[in-house]
Amino acid sequence: MTADRPASPPVPLEPWLVAGALALALVLRLPGLNGGLWFDEIQTLVDYVRFPLGRIVTTFDTQNQHLLYSVLARVSVQLFGESAATLRLPALCFGLASLVALVRFARRIAPFDERMVALFALVVSYHHVWFSQNARATPDCSSSRCWRRPSCMLSSPIRSRPAAR
Repeated sequence: MTADRPASPPVPLEPWLVAGALALALVLRLPGLNGGLWFDEIQTLVDYVRFPLGRIVTTFDTQNQHLLYSVLARVSVQLFGESAATLRLPALCFGLASLVALVRFARRIAPFDERMVALFALVVSYHHVWFSQNARATPDCSSSRCWRRPSCMLSSPIRSRPAAR
């Protein structure tokens, strides 16, 4: 993108395509959400999620403690009861949020067709689906990075580098 090309304007069909992509993403991610827990998910549940919030936010004794994820998983388990699906609910939400973040960022740097290709490629990506179905901080980290970076970049116009002389 060059300095004189503005960000591409929203296309009237875009909100409907994004909503459809999110619905498809949800359909692809829900079936595996209540599957058997992996060892590190069990460890997160036993060592952090079952404890009060005060203990969760003051304990960092292993690399398996992902503070934000543990807090959100605790809230999810408190609201909906303890199950694999409720433990993984924050991962699902962060996975879906990362799709919206992608579109928001891509709107700034890519034309409509490219951002829709990127969106639907991520919706059906095996790795994205898998990490959105597991109680790990991976979707949390990728989603928060997607939201933080563009917010920094969107505050100033994107400029191309000056041509080398």
